[in-house]
Amino acid sequence: ADLCVGYTAPPPMNYREYLAYIEEATPAESPILYGVHPNAEINFRTVQGETLFRTINELASSASVGGASGASEKVRSTLDELMGSLPEPHNLIEIAERLEDDRSPAQHVFYQECERMNILVAVMRKTLTDLDLGLKGALSMSNQMQQLFEDINLNKVPESWSGV
Repeated sequence: ADLCVGYTAPPPMNYREYLAYIEEATPAESPILYGVHPNAEINFRTVQGETLFRTINELASSASVGGASGASEKVRSTLDELMGSLPEPHNLIEIAERLEDDRSPAQHVFYQECERMNILVAVMRKTLTDLDLGLKGALSMSNQMQQLFEDINLNKVPESWSGV
């Protein structure tokens, strides 16, 4: 009797023969054997690859920066670059005046995205400024600042930003 595609039930055997049968006669694992779509394996391998590369990145960055001073220099450089590239907030009053009174759905979405962008830029500016002050010693490093430091060191988008 077929248990699944390409696999039949073994004949009666002893324990050692069953083990040998499993090693030799069972088909390669595939999502179809478990009754799921073949794309499930693609997703599994993608998540597995992302986990592997994130782990390698974390290990490599902690080993290659030369300790705390190297990490601090890398974060300071990235911090200065980010602070220099942050845009000015959108002038929402001016944008509202320029939009038509009877706004189209696209104009509503545009305005909402401008509001969201202003919030994100404000959060980024505040957290980066706080981290800058913490690295200079003007503020004591909080847990959030330490997490931001580690995320920047690992080239990750901080959760405090992605949550906004």
